[in-house]
Amino acid sequence: MPGYWSIFLHIYQPPNWPKMIINKVVRESYRPILGILKKRPKLKITLNINGSLTEQLKKHGYNDVIKDIIGLAANRQIEFTDSAQYHVILALMPNDEIKRQIRLNHELNSKIFGPVFNPTGFFIPEMCYGKKLGQVIDNLGYKWLILDEIAHHGKLGEISFNRKYKIKGTKLNVVFRNRLISDLFHTKEMKNKADFYKSVNRDHRSTHYLITAFDGENLGHHNPSMDKVFANIIDSGKFKTLTISELLQHYKKQSITDPLPSSWASWEENFDDNIPYPLWQNPDNRIHSLQWKLTYLVINTFKKSHQDPGHQKARLLLDKALMSDQYWWASGCPWWEPKIIVQGAKNLIKILYVLQKVPTGKLEEAKKILIDIKEMINFVNKTGLINQIRKNYLHKETLSRVFSGKVVK
Repeated sequence: MPGYWSIFLHIYQPPNWPKMIINKVVRESYRPILGILKKRPKLKITLNINGSLTEQLKKHGYNDVIKDIIGLAANRQIEFTDSAQYHVILALMPNDEIKRQIRLNHELNSKIFGPVFNPTGFFIPEMCYGKKLGQVIDNLGYKWLILDEIAHHGKLGEISFNRKYKIKGTKLNVVFRNRLISDLFHTKEMKNKADFYKSVNRDHRSTHYLITAFDGENLGHHNPSMDKVFANIIDSGKFKTLTISELLQHYKKQSITDPLPSSWASWEENFDDNIPYPLWQNPDNRIHSLQWKLTYLVINTFKKSHQDPGHQKARLLLDKALMSDQYWWASGCPWWEPKIIVQGAKNLIKILYVLQKVPTGKLEEAKKILIDIKEMINFVNKTGLINQIRKNYLHKETLSRVFSGKVVK
C-alpha cells in the first residue's frame, strides 16, 4: 500500500448550462467535497476549476462554495491549476486561441478567487495532449502538467509512478495518473474502501506514490454515495495526501519522457489507427468531421473580421462556442446527445450572423454543414448505427461506468 496519495480533481460545467443542473451538482458534489476537506485539515488536493464553472457559481449566487474554496486554498489544502476557460480541446486549436483560452481562465479565476489563485501547474481539458500544446504551456511558464499514463508510450499498466518525469526539450515536469485506480471512482464496482484497497494492492505499481485524477462530479453527482466512500478511504489513515507540487518535491528519481498525442480516454489501439482524441475527433465519425469543418470555417472567418462592427461581440461568442462538449456528445462512445450536437453547431453559426461582413458563401457553407449534421444524426439513429457504436465501445470496458446516477449501458 502506498504511503502518499496525490488527489487531482477536475470540476467543470459547460458555459450557459441550465441552472437546475448547476444546482444539482453543487448540492450533490461540490458542497460535499468541500465539506470533506473542511472536516479534515490534513487532507490536501490539487483542483482544476475551469473559469466556465467559476463564472456560473458567481452568477447563480453560490458564494459559500467560492468562499470555501478560497479558505481551503489559503489553508494550503487546495492547490489550483490553470486550464482553458471554456474547456476547449486545446490541442486542436490555433496557437492564438490556445493562449486566449488560458489567459481568460487565469484572469477570471484570479478575479473571483483573489491572490490564493496562483497556479504553477496546468490541466489540459480531457488530457488531450499534443506536442505543440506542450511547447505552448512550457513557454507560458507553467512548471508541470498532468496526463493519463497512456501518454507515456501508448501502453496501459506499465509506467512507474515512483519517479517524476520531464518532457523532452522543455522545462516542463509531467505526472501521469493511474488510470485503473482513477476510473474506480466513476464505476459501480467500487462500493467501499475495501474494494479500493484491493485494487491498489492488485495494481502493484503505486508502491510508494498513488496518483489519481478524475472528475470531481464523480463524488456524489454521477456516482451517488461515492463522496462517502472517498471520505472513508481518507479516514483510514493509510495515506498522507500531497498536492502535485509537493509530490514533485518528494521524488528522488527523474526520467525524460516524450508524451504521445493522446487523451484520458485513449486506448492502445487508437495509436495504431492514429486517432489520438477518439471521443472528440475521430476521422471515422462523420459527425465529428462535419463539426470540425464547421469549427475551422468559423475560426478562419472570424480571424479576418478585425474591422467588422460585430467583431467584439463575435469574439465573446466564439470563446464559448469552442467548448469540447459538442464533440464528446457526438462520439457515441458511449455518449450521444443530438440536442447538444445541434446546439453546438448553431452556436458557431451564430458568430457568422453577428459579423456584418462575412465573405460571400461562408454563411451558406456553414448552414449546409448544419443540415449535413442533422441528416447524419437522423441516419445513425434510424439505422441503429449509434446503438452498435455504443455497444462496441462498452464491450471493451472492463468496468461499469456510472453517469448522472445511472449505469451507462
